[in-house]
Amino acid sequence: MKNWIVLTICLGLGAAAGSAVTFALAGKAETQITSRDAQAPTVGDAASTQLDAPSADRPERTVDGRLAIYIGAEERAHVRTQMLGFLSGLQVLNAAALDEDRATIRSVALDLAQGEQSPVAASLRAKTPDGFRQISKALREDFGSIAKAADTAPMYEIQQLLSDTMSKCTACHGTYAVTETPGAEFSSPALPSETRN
Repeated sequence: MKNWIVLTICLGLGAAAGSAVTFALAGKAETQITSRDAQAPTVGDAASTQLDAPSADRPERTVDGRLAIYIGAEERAHVRTQMLGFLSGLQVLNAAALDEDRATIRSVALDLAQGEQSPVAASLRAKTPDGFRQISKALREDFGSIAKAADTAPMYEIQQLLSDTMSKCTACHGTYAVTETPGAEFSSPALPSETRN
């Protein structure tokens, strides 16, 4: 029997306040559970080639219970750079919202909404579980929504969008731990032709 990872993110948008979005890792979800209750993919799941051979030096979970994602040094540096960019961008967006600086909100959110087409990003997409990629895509879509709302939405709605975006950051950090691992070195796959959001 396959174990499915299901990640629920609570949203607070207008009439949908308190509703939840369920991300299914490894393809399917019928129920909602918290990230701490998530089960690691089983050996052979297509979503997680880095977890195919759990061992003493590559356990499925970290000591704190998060799912381990094994990647090389260059890929980990890329992830850390992306996360620092998100964190810095969120700080600028929060300050701009307080100042009601709509031009900065639009500009920064548009920058954060862009995905990257690079050999390192493509290699990461091949090594990370579906749920990690789904959260990443949803996060970038949220930044796109913030950029669209920047010119006309009331500032409290923009602040709510920022809060909703942060919930994805929290869910991802509570579910996954990126681990630099010898033997999981960067390999340059062919870049996909379509644009990533």
